Amino acid sequence: MSIRLVGEITEQTHLSRPAVSHHLKVLRDAGVILMRKEGTKNFYYINVSSELGLLKELVLDIDKFMQNFY
Repeated sequence: MSIRLVGEITEQTHLSRPAVSHHLKVLRDAGVILMRKEGTKNFYYINVSSELGLLKELVLDIDKFMQNFY
């Protein structure tokens, strides 16, 4: 599971901090990502029980299968 701070996401996407925060709120409201607070820091990660999490697991399983197949 990959856990990220807003600052890390901002650096990787080259989006503004407000834009990243807005997108994270939309994804949280949709149940795609979850947030964990530690003091003043908010850590974001994919909700593996959401459809997106299930899709991620499926893709990883297919990848493993294909690696074993060849």
